[in-house]
Amino acid sequence: MPDTPQDGAQAPGRHSGVRRAFVASLTGTALEWYDFAVHSAGAAVDEDAALAAPKTPATADAARSH
Repeated sequence: MPDTPQDGAQAPGRHSGVRRAFVASLTGTALEWYDFAVHSAGAAVDEDAALAAPKTPATADAARSH
């Protein structure tokens, strides 16, 4: 018996699973890079703000002790 669809039904594409995995992988990678870039930029801004913050006597003492 041949391996063909019956009654006009179409067989799913041979590479549909590969294409779906590729699109899912590409989407996940793009989101991961975006997340990394946003958090890296935020960390740089936070660090700059912390370094430029005015020192009070309490924070100056804490900074010297580390």
